[in-house]
Amino acid sequence: MPDGADLDPQSLSWLATEQALIEIDRELVRRGGLRAFVELAWHVIEPVAVFSPNWHIDEICAQLELIQQGKNLRLAMAVPPRHMKSTILAVMFPAYVWMHNPAARMMFISYDFSLSLRDSKRTRELVNSKWFQDRWGDKFKLSTDNVVLLETDKTGYRLCGSVGGRVMGKGADIIVLDDP
Repeated sequence: MPDGADLDPQSLSWLATEQALIEIDRELVRRGGLRAFVELAWHVIEPVAVFSPNWHIDEICAQLELIQQGKNLRLAMAVPPRHMKSTILAVMFPAYVWMHNPAARMMFISYDFSLSLRDSKRTRELVNSKWFQDRWGDKFKLSTDNVVLLETDKTGYRLCGSVGGRVMGKGADIIVLDDP
């Protein structure tokens, strides 16, 4: 971002407004947790679809925050297809966890490897987006572009796999079995 020395007053006003919006988003997520992050980040993951809040999204986010905080070690969710479970759990949750602990190691296993890859690519798109980088880019960077094993520059990772795949011998702080 320019330092402002070479900008006219109108440009400086725009920069100040943009920085204020960034700080507002950071504060909303600080106060509202994963649920606020999901709603704010929605436009990055789903640029055309409108975010529709519902109680089940609130509950999924609340339960995942307990996992992220280490207050719950096991969680089973029964959510019908097309209700944002995978988008929240396998796409947005890893980015949110890394915002708090960029060294966190996570493993996401699906019944179909193509779904694991899809969600890992979407996590990468979210983390590398200008929106995310402007707000939390100071916390960590992705050090690889390998979607099977997304790694942070702080030793964290997001490994994707499938049932019957080769993930044995790999450790993780959070292991997710996503079976729609």
